[in-house]
Amino acid sequence: DAEFLKCKYAPDLVLQHLEPVEVERTEKIGICLSGWRDENMVARNIIKEIGRENIVWISLCNDANHNDVAMNENFVRVFGGEHWFGGSTEDYLKYFGRLKMLYTSRLHSMIFADIQNTPFVQVSKAKKFYDYLADQDRLHLLKDYSSSGV
Repeated sequence: DAEFLKCKYAPDLVLQHLEPVEVERTEKIGICLSGWRDENMVARNIIKEIGRENIVWISLCNDANHNDVAMNENFVRVFGGEHWFGGSTEDYLKYFGRLKMLYTSRLHSMIFADIQNTPFVQVSKAKKFYDYLADQDRLHLLKDYSSSGV
């Protein structure tokens, strides 16, 4: 399928074809980090960069026992803010559309933000992020945040 569609990252093809949903923007800044490795340093660097106001930690799971949820509950205790998770694909799409900005190391959250034209900072150097943006002909969206520590 990826070859036929001339894209490099086919597993998220379904998300790539979702239509934007109209929602009202808020002042909330979303942070969506991977729960598969220690993201404490990344979280600290983001908070150092943006502060603690209007932050919301986002889990891409609706299972309260999932490691993403536990990690983000811990981030709320350490850094403040609120935690949002759960819902349908449309709920996630709407939520990402309400954000003023997103900091993420998760591909799916970047796709939701991109569909909703929500500005994002991708804090992972994983190839799949580049492949997705290349497939969408939007590699120009990437900026180098390495000097900021994020």
